[in-house]
Amino acid sequence: MKIGFYALLTCATFAGLYFVLVINMQNTSLFYGLGAFALVVFIWSFYSRSKKAAKRKYRENMFQQHMRMTLRNQWH
Repeated sequence: MKIGFYALLTCATFAGLYFVLVINMQNTSLFYGLGAFALVVFIWSFYSRSKKAAKRKYRENMFQQHMRMTLRNQWH
């Protein structure tokens, strides 16, 4: 849900800037460059958050497996 909020906020911000700035500007390449940069940062942050979530899930699964093995006394 947090990622969806960030995506919506990013789209709304750039849509607002597009309607305010780009329509009145002579050279729009700066705005499009900033938009591409923001998109890259958003994708990079999404990737890093999903990578951290996958590591956390793996650690939790390993801990649960360890606890199950200890509970059943199959560890020794």
